[in-house]
Amino acid sequence: MLSCINEKSLKFGVYVHIPFCRRKCFYCDFNSFVGNESLYDDYYHCLLREMEIKAEQKDLPRITSIYFGGGTPLVIGGQRLVEILNRLKKNFSFSQKLEISIEVNPEDAKLEAFLQLQKAGFNRISIGAQSFDDQILSLIGRAHTADQIKGCFKLARQAGFGNINLDLIFGLPNQNLDTWQADIEAAISMGPEHLSIYSLTIERKTKLAILVKKGKLEIANEETQAEMYSFACRLLKGEGYHRYEISNFSQEGFCCQHNLLYWKQDEYLGLGAGAHSYINGLRFWNGWSVRRYIKRLSGNQDPISGIEHLSKKAKFGEAMFLGLRLQKGVNLTELMAREDICLPETIDETIKELVGHGLLYRNNYNIGLTEKGMLLANQVCQEFIYP
Repeated sequence: MLSCINEKSLKFGVYVHIPFCRRKCFYCDFNSFVGNESLYDDYYHCLLREMEIKAEQKDLPRITSIYFGGGTPLVIGGQRLVEILNRLKKNFSFSQKLEISIEVNPEDAKLEAFLQLQKAGFNRISIGAQSFDDQILSLIGRAHTADQIKGCFKLARQAGFGNINLDLIFGLPNQNLDTWQADIEAAISMGPEHLSIYSLTIERKTKLAILVKKGKLEIANEETQAEMYSFACRLLKGEGYHRYEISNFSQEGFCCQHNLLYWKQDEYLGLGAGAHSYINGLRFWNGWSVRRYIKRLSGNQDPISGIEHLSKKAKFGEAMFLGLRLQKGVNLTELMAREDICLPETIDETIKELVGHGLLYRNNYNIGLTEKGMLLANQVCQEFIYP
């Protein structure tokens, strides 16, 4: 199936999913599980087997970025992560300039592990900070403190990482404009090359959703969250961080290359339970169950559980949905040429309506979100999803 990879694609990424955590955060609905230590080794060997199965396909392009996410990748041990990367090197071709990212939680920081990763070729670390307020961290079920965030960052620098991201969330319980300002200023003072700031999303069936529904926790309203976002944008801009995507800010030359794959609709291969792939208009994914993933690969079966072929119209709409998240917006001429499609009438009318409401700007064939549109990005971008 993978032999149909688009030969014109210049970027190709690999995502490696490690679905294990020491603790489940109250807001998290990701494919991650606690208390499955007995499965670590089997899962690790099945990841190696899956990449061998995928590598048997022909005409795979050179990998330009790799992202280890989760879950909490480091819980399975640095040596296993290094071996996964080594096997990727053995089975796939790498581009000369390769970004290799790994997500880490502050409480897992160990100099020995960071040195091990850096020596193996990992060159970007994304630290899940979320907040520098210990009380707020406790309310959302995080296992670390503000001091541990700073300690983790220091160890990453000591190990030689020159590209570090910090994740922050706004709209958290007990958070206000003052505490949010303190979070942003604390992050900036550490000097990361990249910052990701996300508004809190309350996902159904999470512990946070239950606590909010019962009235035990209160979160900031939409107006306050909009103020928090606007404040962060102004402050980060003044400190030399360029907003290249709605939630992502970087110093010059430090945009996350792997995430840009998703927003630009480039191709990527997902490995692991629940991982998604997108290749030449074909989306396919593995089932969420870790035990089923292990069972299938132990029997040398491909773990793919679903496949979706996107129509030209759906691909066009999705490219609009994703591309509008970028600061530079979408060039309609380039997009139509790439997808070999004329601008659908329904999309043209949607664009005109959103421009009229001041949510989009249009400059000849380039469109993008206005500042007002950035505040309502999810609603605006949703207008371009088509079956």
